[in-house]
Amino acid sequence: MGIRIRRSTIVIGLTLLGLSLGGCLGVGGCQGQSVLTAGIKVLNGDMSSLTPDEIQAIAEFARANLDPDIPLLSDEQAEAIVEFLVINNINTIEDAQNLINQALADPGSVKLPDGFAELFRDLSAEDLDGLSGIAGGF
Repeated sequence: MGIRIRRSTIVIGLTLLGLSLGGCLGVGGCQGQSVLTAGIKVLNGDMSSLTPDEIQAIAEFARANLDPDIPLLSDEQAEAIVEFLVINNINTIEDAQNLINQALADPGSVKLPDGFAELFRDLSAEDLDGLSGIAGGF
């Protein structure tokens, strides 16, 4: 019988570790929203209320602590991700997993914000594999 650790415990632990090592996890130094507020929104099933700064903070935190190959996001990319979450009504990890399954079954059924594909055209298949591995870990 192994030890079972709750997802919230892992997120809180990683956040506290990041705060102790770096002092500030916000985008643009300490001026932006932190990965802590983003983590709280994700855990509370409120992903569609994430801000672009919080999206960037999550990407930066994941890059620094999980995989250095995760691409950094521009302001425009982070804004597009926020819009994508909203128009597809993604609030929980389960919502995101359901949308992935929906996209696999019927790619045309997923709503994309205007210009979304152009903003992410430079991501390689390896970049996307890294991002999906992180999303699947929650």
